[in-house]
Order: sequence, then C-alpha cells, then structure tokens
Amino acid sequence: MNVLFLDTASLENSLAFCNEKKVLTHRSIEKLKSDSELIPMIEDCMKEIGITYKDLTHLACTIGPGGFTSLRIGIATINTLSYALGIPSVGIHLSDLLEVRVLDRVRAFWLHSTRRTQLFAKNPDSDEIKLLSIDDAKNLKCSYIGELIEDHKQALPNCTPLPGDQFMTLEEVLPSFLSGLSYSNDQLMPWYGRDS
Repeated sequence: MNVLFLDTASLENSLAFCNEKKVLTHRSIEKLKSDSELIPMIEDCMKEIGITYKDLTHLACTIGPGGFTSLRIGIATINTLSYALGIPSVGIHLSDLLEVRVLDRVRAFWLHSTRRTQLFAKNPDSDEIKLLSIDDAKNLKCSYIGELIEDHKQALPNCTPLPGDQFMTLEEVLPSFLSGLSYSNDQLMPWYGRDS
C-alpha cells in the first residue's frame, strides 16, 4: 500500500506519502493560493522517496471543514489523480483526523471555528457534529482538540486545549489510520457543515 495523503483543511496543511508501516515523507504546506503549486510539491516528494505515480495504490484527503479555496484545491487534486490513475481514494473529516491522534482513554471534544459567531462541536461520545452559536457554546466545559480563532478561545473560558503530551503526531498515527480506511472510486466532495 502506497498512499498519498493530503490535508488542505487544517491550519497544519500537509502532504505525506506512507505505506501501512511508516511515513515515507511528510511536508508542511503553506496556505495554497492556487492548484498550480500542489502537483510540483507532490512530484518533488515522490522524487525524494523514489516512487512514481504508477507506484501509488491509494489516495486520501481531508474534506473539511476548512477554507473554501483550499478545500477545493485539495479535493480537486485527489479526484483528478484518482480518475487519471484509476486508483481509489477516501475523504477524511478533520475531526476524525484529530481524534485518532488523541491518546487512549483521554476525552476531548472537537471544536472548530467556522464563523465569528459559530463553531462546530463534536462530543467524544458521539459521531454527531453540531453547529453552535458562541452563546450556546459558552456553557461547554471541556478539554478540546481542534482549531479555534482567538475570539472563540476567549469566549469559552471553560474550554482548554488538550495538552501536547496527550496528543500524538501525525507521523505516529497516519500509517495505521490510513490503512484501516475504506477506499472507493467515488468522487470526493467538500464538507462545509453549513448551508450558507
């Protein structure tokens, strides 16, 4: 299994190549302004680890939530590669990618700012993602993983980020996480989580 992983949804945008045992290479991606930047980065990484497009067997991409343009760039790239190479892909919700990094037995909500007045929240005991107003979220008391803007952090004084020692790196979890997913030839679609 040779997987190209692409995350253009989070603040820590990255691309990686891995097999079921280890990450072969991992790079941080600056904020993307156009899709013309991404393919040269992918090809540079493949050259670095000595593989070609023919060696790829699977593709994985975060599908949201995230910025409109960056999500579209990542998903369009993976959809195009999947179609052109005839290999399966999988879309990964950002909350799932972060939850898999939390150490066993640690409880943490997933919180993600989406607008100045709203955020997404996911209880660790549920798969349901709720869109909450900041006023509704003020009653939350939790440790959290996710990305909150500074205004939201200040508005939620009883919510604290999960300490780093309870959180694994992407490189530690990516190979086993990606090898356990169900891939298909279906086109990936962005997840924005709200209607407008």
